[in-house]
Amino acid sequence: MTTAVALRERVEAVLLPFLGTYTLPSGDSVPALWLGDPPEGTTVSGLECLISPNPRRDTVEAFQYLGAPLAYPIRLVNNAAEADALDIAVNVLAAHFWPFWDDPVLLQATADIPEQTTLSLLYDPTQFSPEETP
Repeated sequence: MTTAVALRERVEAVLLPFLGTYTLPSGDSVPALWLGDPPEGTTVSGLECLISPNPRRDTVEAFQYLGAPLAYPIRLVNNAAEADALDIAVNVLAAHFWPFWDDPVLLQATADIPEQTTLSLLYDPTQFSPEETP
C-alpha cells in the first residue's frame, strides 16, 4: 500500500459520514472521495473530496523536518451540500490530521464552479497502525 492510498483510507474513515455520492459511469454509487480525478462521466452530489496521488514537492529549512515531508493536496468541493459542509469537513480533518501542512484556502463559488477549500495533509506514519503503514 502506498502512502497516498493509506492516507486516502484514513481520510475516508473520518469523512465518510459527511461525504456525498459519486455515480460512476457504470451506474455504481460510491462515497465522493477519490485519489486523483474520478473517471470521466462520473456525477457527484454533496460534499466531494479529491486527494492528489502525488505529494507536494516543498523544500524545508535544514532540521525543520527530519526526512522528506509528504504533504498531500486535498480539495473539498461543496456540490450543493449544506451551507457549512466545508467548515465541518475541515474541522473533522483537523481533529485527525492536525497540524495541516498549509492553511485551508476557501475558493468562493462562481456561476460555473462550486465553493471549494484546498489544503494539504501531512502524511505522518505515527497516525497509522502498523498494518496501515506502507
